[in-house]
Amino acid sequence: MPTLVWTLFYIAIKWFDGNTTSSEVLTSIFSIPFSAQGHGVLWFMYTLLGLYLVTPILHAWLRNASEKDIRFYLLLWLITMCYPLLQMFVEVNDTSIGMLYYFSGYVGYFVLGYWLQRYGEKLSLKVAALLMCLSVLAPIVVKIMQLKVDFYSLFWYLSVFVAIQCVFWWKAMKHLHIVLHISDSVKGYITVFSNLSFGIYLSHIFIMRHLVWHISFVEHINSQLLQIAVVSVVTLTLSFFVSLIFGITPFGNAVVGWRKK
Repeated sequence: MPTLVWTLFYIAIKWFDGNTTSSEVLTSIFSIPFSAQGHGVLWFMYTLLGLYLVTPILHAWLRNASEKDIRFYLLLWLITMCYPLLQMFVEVNDTSIGMLYYFSGYVGYFVLGYWLQRYGEKLSLKVAALLMCLSVLAPIVVKIMQLKVDFYSLFWYLSVFVAIQCVFWWKAMKHLHIVLHISDSVKGYITVFSNLSFGIYLSHIFIMRHLVWHISFVEHINSQLLQIAVVSVVTLTLSFFVSLIFGITPFGNAVVGWRKK
């Protein structure tokens, strides 16, 4: 429901701004079940919806799969994410008729999360940190040596380096959770922020582009780095409070996916 609400909201904003015609509005509305409409930032929601649809099938397999089976799947998935590098040396078919096409995509992250939750303790933090260093150095090496590889693909979500960083941050957060003694009050604030993160994601692009970018003192910041930092903080703050306001109303679940009980 929040995805639908914000889709219609962004379609309306485009129409009010004069960036779309009435016929294009109707086309966008009828296209909602098939692709992200209103704003490109909503593409992520459609990816999640697709994963939710396939979750019962994954659950049935994972319930009976051994760790060896899961690791074999993850190995094939990691190979598909190495295609940009492999293409420097061999011919790779990364289209829908490629042999490993059905092992690619975001389903791998679901399976990786399951493996981490169940078997992740087998991976030490030191090994995860070493892999993290390699993932940070790899794009730098590619850039310095001017290797013929799609540089953007090294940072894309379906990159082996991004997957490695996800594993590292998961291990790091698990370690911090054990080491740090967080008070119940702080945990409460973190929980509220987590509950509102969906609403923050859905609203932040509108708040940033239609509000924050037009604040006088933000426009007149000379330093680009400082301006980016200020925009980020102000956008996050405003998005949080907007989501919180919706969250304490009867419309919370429909708009931001959370309602304060």
